[in-house]
Amino acid sequence: MGVIVYKPSLKTLPRVLVHKYGSKFPRNSDGLGVLWLDDFTIEKFHHDTNSIDKFYEILRSPRPFILQLRKFRKGEDTIENVPPIDRNGPIVTFHVGNVPTWNDNKASDSLIYNQLLNDKTNDHAGTIAVARQAKGNLFIDFDLENKNPIPFNESAGHWDIPGEVWISEKELE
Repeated sequence: MGVIVYKPSLKTLPRVLVHKYGSKFPRNSDGLGVLWLDDFTIEKFHHDTNSIDKFYEILRSPRPFILQLRKFRKGEDTIENVPPIDRNGPIVTFHVGNVPTWNDNKASDSLIYNQLLNDKTNDHAGTIAVARQAKGNLFIDFDLENKNPIPFNESAGHWDIPGEVWISEKELE
């Protein structure tokens, strides 16, 4: 669950968008993760008292990023389940949605998905395809080796500024 903001440009967000995105924080404040697209570093925050300040700092930054706010629904309420998920592989995962067939009590859907994606010992292509096609799901996989985003169901969001900032369409309750 949560909200994803993808800003590939080096431009600073207009104040109206910072305010618009900021209004989503209270309902999605169980975790905050960011992948900085200029140096490919990841930062995560979990129930941190400074999370709201960090969130606004990221939104106001001219640096390019993919950011996700987490709304705790499945899996344990831990930093490990805060996107972006990076589990033993070159792909990090951002995910908004629910894969109804995955009922692990400790792992979020995002964590399970990323583990399957990066597991080179087994072929999980069918399971991954089912997850990507689950109604209302949005995945952005980021390939750290090739430095490019791989969106699935991009239509689950929209470009507020074409080519400069994209946001997931709705928060899933």
